[in-house]
Amino acid sequence: MTTTTTEKITTQSSPLIPREILFGNPERTSPKLSPDGKYLAYIAPDEKNVLQVWVRNTEKEDDRKVTADKKTGH
Repeated sequence: MTTTTTEKITTQSSPLIPREILFGNPERTSPKLSPDGKYLAYIAPDEKNVLQVWVRNTEKEDDRKVTADKKTGH
């Protein structure tokens, strides 16, 4: 006589990753160091969440925005 056991498989849904995390702007990205090592340039959103190019002195925190795009991607 053959006995079969049926196991009930339950699946749980994993929580969804928020769209902002997947498709939103990064905090900072694409860092580049100047040839003399004095400056760091990177891309980050401004106060309106539009990506801009920023530059800072590597010896102090003096981040400053050097572009003024009105919309991301334009």
